[in-house]
Parts: sequence; structure tokens; C-alpha cells
Amino acid sequence: MVADISRFQQILTSAKSALIVLPDNPSTDEVASGLALMLSLKASNFPVAVSCPSPMTVEFSRLVGVNQVRADAGDKNMVISFAEYPAENIERVSYNIENNVFALTIIPKPGFDTPTQNQITASYAGVASDLVIIIGANYPNDLGAFSQTLIKDILEGQARQNLTLVGNKPLAGWPKSVELIDVKSTSTSEVVYQIIDQLKLPQNQDISTNLFLGLEAGSKNFTVAGVGANTFALAAKLLENGAKRGQIIEQTFKSNQRSRQVDQQNNPQNLEPKFKDTTIL
Repeated sequence: MVADISRFQQILTSAKSALIVLPDNPSTDEVASGLALMLSLKASNFPVAVSCPSPMTVEFSRLVGVNQVRADAGDKNMVISFAEYPAENIERVSYNIENNVFALTIIPKPGFDTPTQNQITASYAGVASDLVIIIGANYPNDLGAFSQTLIKDILEGQARQNLTLVGNKPLAGWPKSVELIDVKSTSTSEVVYQIIDQLKLPQNQDISTNLFLGLEAGSKNFTVAGVGANTFALAAKLLENGAKRGQIIEQTFKSNQRSRQVDQQNNPQNLEPKFKDTTIL
């Protein structure tokens, strides 16, 4: 049973939007569980976004919704910066609004060139959501590039009372938060399933697929210590809900097949009997 679930339900009822944050270099389990929670909240017509300080790699491509993961920690403010342009070359910055069009003017010091269009970078910063859900980060430093700015934004923003931590490992170093933690679970996906199930949030094939892939990865194909009847019962339930696992089976088969082919090419002696005068059955 996940602790603080009642408190989280109260927060979810009153919150206007949520930001789900994944840790730096996340595992398949962490990405899968974060996306599953996002899909379930979206199916409830609840505004939600997912951010991660690390880019999504090809290993996550089979997860539903991975293309919706953002690289910034919030969209409250737009930040315009100039890459490889010395700040000391700028004399002043002004803005003007004409015909309902906002114009920002960068005025360089005499004798210096203006920034080029290729040097202009627009990004976002600041957490606008009043609910921040952090997935699988045991310590604040696990958020990588987000660790300092995000915590500062949370403590100074609307989400300071609604910081929620989700995972299956003990936590340390966090400010006051709602802890949806179950250390008896073998994966974060199991914890997220409990949240979705206990709050009666929507479940569909895409959500079940992500949770199954996360469960399978987090439990290392159901081999880690702690895997038991509840783990297999959840796997069966997700499959009953339409979870797709054929992609993993096919990918594993092809990977093993390629490994055998390479091994046979590089080590033809592997095809010979191990002992003289014996035969391969």
C-alpha cells in the first residue's frame, strides 16, 4: 500500500495542472511509469506535462508518449539568450509594443556587431504548475541539471505545498513533500499502478503497455529479489488490460539471434564438439 495516497488525492482534486519530472539518465522503468501516469491524468482531462534533464534515447522508443517528454523544467517564463555572444558587448535592451506586436531590441555598444539570428536561443524556465510529481529520484541531485533550479522554483512557486515524490526506494534530502513510496515493490511502475488503481484513474491499453514494460524492466524480467505473487498478478492484470509485449519478445529474439550469428562468425570453434570424439546432439 502506498503511503500518503489520501493526501495526494486531495492535492490532485484542487490542483490545476501537474508537471511530472523524470530523473537524470532515467531507467526504462522510470520513464515508463512517468509516461503511464501522464497518460492516465490526460485521460482524466487533467493538464499535465513530463520533463527530463536527459534526452530520450532509442531504448525508450517503444514507450507510448515518449515524444511528449520535454527538455525543460517548466514553461512559466520564456528566456531569450545569445549563444557565443559576449554580454559585455551589449549596451542596453529595450522593448516596444506596436500594433499589438511585442518587439525586443538589443542595442550593442558602438563598434560592436549585433547578435546574429543563429545566436538567438529561446527556452523556458520556471514551474507554472501547482503540482510537481518527481518520479524515481531518491535524492535532489538525481535530477541532474534540474536539481538546483527546479527545487528553487518549487519552493518559491505554487507547488511548494504540493511536491510529490514517487518511487520504490527510501528518500533523503528533499524538502517537505507527499511521499508515494512503496519499498516492497520491485519497480516504480508497480507503485504508479497502485496510484492509478487506488485513485480510480483511467486505465487503457497504452497505459497498461507502459506499465508492463516498466514492470518487466524494473524487475529485470521478474528475476530480482522481491518478485512474488503480487508482481506476477499485476503482470497478468496488465496483459488482460491489453498490454503489448510482442515488441520486446521480437526485439529480444532478434538481439539474441544477432549475438549468436556474430559469435559463430568470430568463434567458429563454438560449432565444434567440446570434447574430442563426441557429437553435438
